[in-house]
Amino acid sequence: NLRAQYKEGKLPVSIPMLPLELSSSNFSYYLDGKKKDGIVPIGLDEDTVLPISIDFKKNRHCLLIGQVQRGKTNTITWMLHSLLEQKTGFITIFDSFDRGLSKFADYEAIDYLETKENLAEWITQTEQSYAELERVYLENIQQGDPVEIILSYFVIDGYTRFLQVADINLQERLAKLMKRYAHLGFNVITSGNNAEITK
Repeated sequence: NLRAQYKEGKLPVSIPMLPLELSSSNFSYYLDGKKKDGIVPIGLDEDTVLPISIDFKKNRHCLLIGQVQRGKTNTITWMLHSLLEQKTGFITIFDSFDRGLSKFADYEAIDYLETKENLAEWITQTEQSYAELERVYLENIQQGDPVEIILSYFVIDGYTRFLQVADINLQERLAKLMKRYAHLGFNVITSGNNAEITK
């Protein structure tokens, strides 16, 4: 019969197909299981159906823009779970009005900021920490010693609330941290809709 006749034949290469719905449970099927620090898979390529990842060692900051209720917080939740499985410095969250990331408040590895005072204190500590890190970094470079950069993340989910809570001074200090210490692993992940970002 035909089945026996072509038993040793090679099957045609299957055509990759996107799933009808990509959930966190079936997304893991498409990942190779190898986790690398700073690499965060966030979706599938439409043509190849291979994972698309953000490399925070190359691209220091990430801006998620989308309409309300279109999955920004879910994407950040997935990213946070990925980062929690990696070697990181700090992971700090400033949440949106609906507190969609509040489940992370109890995580020991995450700082969850709620008030302006919390934010101001955290920025002060981060400035001091990175000033010392920069001093050690420059010393090591001058002595020819290898320098290990451990990535850290400040996550803002809901740009409008951040702008309402953080005054101009705090915003400028955060911008300086981003400009001055990105090469030392300071990364910012922010979400918002188009109207919020273009204000």
